[in-house]
Amino acid sequence: MQKWMLSLDQKAIFDAYYPPGIANYNAAKGGEMLFAIRFTDHPGEYNVRKQYLNSHLEWLKQKQGIVLAAGSLREEHNDQPVGALWIVKAKHQEEALSIFSEDPFWVYGLRASVEVLSWSLAFEDMLKD
Repeated sequence: MQKWMLSLDQKAIFDAYYPPGIANYNAAKGGEMLFAIRFTDHPGEYNVRKQYLNSHLEWLKQKQGIVLAAGSLREEHNDQPVGALWIVKAKHQEEALSIFSEDPFWVYGLRASVEVLSWSLAFEDMLKD
């Protein structure tokens, strides 16, 4: 299993993990896979979350066919968020990695790191309404 860990340094880091022209077997076959994307926030950047929350939520609404589930993570129920977890649909891991590049929380520096993992449903119909 391959893990992706990025710091929020600059676009150069993002580009290093997402070079153009990468494809794999699933992309060539036109298939889509599921990925879990776990974000860790920079400690002490809660004001960034508050300032860009509405923009972030609007951005997520535009990605509803790709981002199947999304929500913040907390250590305890009423604590401030420490990150987020998304389930996304993509043709390959590199595409999953590229999805969040324009998310306001990423663009404005809330995210400290991201991990992209291949994810499998236990039952095929779990994400259906």
